[in-house]
Parts: sequence; C-alpha cells; structure tokens
Amino acid sequence: GLFPAPLAIKRAAVKGSYAFAERALELPSLAADINGLALGGDLSLARASGGSPAVKGALKADGALDTPRLLAIWPEKLADGARRFVSERIKTASFSALDFKIDLPAGAVGADGVIPDGAMALSFVANQAIVEYAPGMTPLRGVSGRGVLRGNSFRFDAERGEANGVSISEGLVDIPVIAPKGEMAHFTFRARGDAENIMEVLAEPPLAILKETTLTPSQFSGPVDARVTISRPNLSIAPADSYRYDGTARFSGLGVDAVFNDVDLEKASGVLTLKTDGLAVKGEGALASAPVKFDWRQRFYGAGEKTLLTLEGVADSEAADLFGVPSRQLVQGDVGFKATAKGELSAFRSLDVEADFNDASIVVERLDWLKPKGVPAKGRALFTFGEEGIGVRNLLVDGEGLHVEGEAAFLPGGALASATLPVFRLDGAADLSLTASRSPAGAL
Repeated sequence: GLFPAPLAIKRAAVKGSYAFAERALELPSLAADINGLALGGDLSLARASGGSPAVKGALKADGALDTPRLLAIWPEKLADGARRFVSERIKTASFSALDFKIDLPAGAVGADGVIPDGAMALSFVANQAIVEYAPGMTPLRGVSGRGVLRGNSFRFDAERGEANGVSISEGLVDIPVIAPKGEMAHFTFRARGDAENIMEVLAEPPLAILKETTLTPSQFSGPVDARVTISRPNLSIAPADSYRYDGTARFSGLGVDAVFNDVDLEKASGVLTLKTDGLAVKGEGALASAPVKFDWRQRFYGAGEKTLLTLEGVADSEAADLFGVPSRQLVQGDVGFKATAKGELSAFRSLDVEADFNDASIVVERLDWLKPKGVPAKGRALFTFGEEGIGVRNLLVDGEGLHVEGEAAFLPGGALASATLPVFRLDGAADLSLTASRSPAGAL
C-alpha cells in the first residue's frame, strides 16, 4: 500500500468537485483527523495520460507527532532516503508545525519515481530529538530545530542540542540528493565546551581523530570551540573509507598532559584544522615552561612518517630534555631554536634543530673553555633516536671564537658514546680534528 499501515481517520470533511471528462479532482476545502493529527487545507489532482498526474495543494497540521507516528503517515515510496534517515537516525523526537505544499506538473515524475526538488516542500519543527549523525559516534541529544523535505532533498537546521555534555549549536543535516541512493549526505555541528568532552566525541570511530597518537581525551583540558562536518554516502551502512571530514577547532588556555616525554603543554592557544587525510594544529603555548610556537601535522593514512612537528621558541636545558637532546653538560642558559621532529608524537625518530646560542653560555670543562653569554654563535644538527641511543649528524656550531663540525652518538643515559669532529676549533684552547669513542668498560 501507499502507507506502512492503514491510516486511522476519525473524521473527515471535504468540499469539492470531480470532472469526469478531465479526470480532475478539486478539493478547495479539506479537513481531517488522521492518526491523531488535525489536517486542513486544499488539494487538486488531474490525471494525465501516460504520465504522472498534476498535483497542487497546501496542507497544514495542528498537533505534534513522535517519530513512529510521523512515519505512519509518511508514504513509503516518498523521498525514501529522507524517510530512511528519520527512521534509522532520529530515534526520538517531537515533530510539530507540519506545513506541506506541492505544485507538481503533469508528467513531472520520471520512471525512477523522483519528484522534482522544487515541486514539493514539507517543513516542520522538531524538539527534543536524539540524532545519530554517524553510526558509532555519540548521538546528539535534546536537539531542536527546523527541517524541510523537498522533492529530492532534505535539510534540517538544528538550533541547539548537546553531546557528551558539550553544547551543540548551528547543527545541519543536509541531504542534497535523495535519489539515487548513495549520494553524499553532510552532517555539520558546532560544539563548545571542555576539551576532554569534545575530544571524547572526536576520538570515536570512524572519525578517531587521535588514532595515530598515544594521546587520550583525558589528557586534554580547557575551552574549545569546534565546527565539524562529517560527510558520508546516504546509505544505512557506509564503509569507513567513504567518510569525508572537514572542521576547525579554536582553543585558548588549552592544556595537554604529558604531551612529550611526560612534559605538559600549557596555556596553549591556536587552531586545529581537520581534513579527511589528517589534521594540522598551529598555535603557541608553553612546554616545560618554555614559550613556543608549534605546528603539528598528522597524516591518518599512507606509509612513512605520519607526524611532523615544528617548534620555535626559546628553551633552556630542561626544555631540551623533553626531546631527549643531551645539552645540560655543554649549554647553560636560554637558546633560541627551531626544531622539526618526525616520527610519532610519543616517540620521534628524528629531530632537525637550528639554534641561536647568543643568550647562552657554552662550556667545555675538559679544555677549560667558555663561550660567555652575549657572544654570537649559531648551530644546527640532525638528531636521530633509537634503542641504542641518540645519533647526531650534520653537526655545525659556528660563532665568535668557535667552529665545530662533525657527528656524534650518545648512549640512552645521555653519556657520549663516540664523536668524529673533523673541525674542532675553540680559540685559545684547541684547533684540531677529534675522534673519540667509549670503551666497553665505560672509559672515553
């Protein structure tokens, strides 16, 4: 039949006429109580030979319907994709202010049964809805807003709601093409709340924003304002690789516990940009009390290095320790730096560093040599990290009174394992080529 089950019509009053020759029905006045809903309006229908009929009318409904009662009066073949979305994704809701308008020319419905988009509009108000926008992710609750079903599209604008204790506003369900099945549907929402609660939602599959890191939502704190769009084929079940993502999250005063080697990120502000293939986070904050600017790029798919992190700021020896860079024995004071790390967020495999030692002293105790603070010097090196310790390649330190080139290796505890320095010049102390290695007994 046309409907899932016979309609319960308690009363009906119509006024109109039927022209047999033209096979045209005119109902300028129509009122009925159907399934507990009071309908009123006008309707006209004219049969067309060899094609769909011409239909024109306007109907309004007084009262409210829950999801099962709405589906009971929704023809099963009408906008099947939108009907399936309401049936499968809106488990609970109160629908009211139903307003239906149709102006369908004769023959406008094709063999596929699709109604032209501009020929029909059913608008409604929804309150206290529970919306499952992506299977497996925390549903939106307490959703209120307005929707409109057209001939071959569906749109619902949410004004408010919540998910996992996070306030939701400016939500949107947009199905621009209902038929054929499988066209992309878009779900957009704006979430404001604590970072931990928001990350709990964004870390759920299929989105799983933290899947390439060891971070957990509980490590995050502070206010976040996020806007996210999730797009997926309009099917009951869509493969995970068919999803598309786009979003931004702005944060201020954000904290991330133990983000690098048990060192916390504090007082961070910036923007997270989410795309289907990865994310980017740019901002500034403090690491080990050192002010830094950061640019974190994370790929979700593909081979090779997936994490690229660039830090720029001023650090002391404590801040250098967060990367495992052994500097306490040589450098004292503040060092301006730019560091680019690759690997995984919790275990970098390489670190390319550029440093400015102008405001730090460099101490070589065995040669009784010191570069005082305020004397210009710059350096660069490529650090690699592994189970056997730390490797240093492309080492260059150049400044007033010193020039060093070479490579070195350090044991996991930070002690020097070996060094090859073809150029080692410290004015007044040394000008030589140096090779050093530590014996199995531990002597250097």
